[in-house]
Amino acid sequence: MTPFNSVTNPYAYNAGNYQSNTQPPGRNPQNGLISISGGEESALNYGLEPGSTVLLLSSDTNEMFMRGTDANGMTNLFRAFDIKEKMPQYQSNMMEQNLENYATKEDVKALSGEIAELRKFLEDLTSPNAKG
Repeated sequence: MTPFNSVTNPYAYNAGNYQSNTQPPGRNPQNGLISISGGEESALNYGLEPGSTVLLLSSDTNEMFMRGTDANGMTNLFRAFDIKEKMPQYQSNMMEQNLENYATKEDVKALSGEIAELRKFLEDLTSPNAKG
């Protein structure tokens, strides 16, 4: 007599011995993120191992999804997040401290105007028609 979960039954599944020999495309084991193409529908249709939870990062939209499955492979967790880039606090502090050392565009325009006025004044002083 053969066991129920044998080679003769290709649809049989043993939750304790499930092993995947290949990784799904886009899986990056270093950072735990899986890159997908598409939005929410792609995240819902992404095949997962039973009893697992993954983070799916959409390469087309600014969205990230958390999806988990129970021991039977049914989705029991699905959350969607919008990704918005922001400047880290240490960088914004550095910029605020160092901005006093730089001129604004308005400062440069004003200085350029003053230089132009001084050049004109010097040209008037050194021209052959200068009175003096």
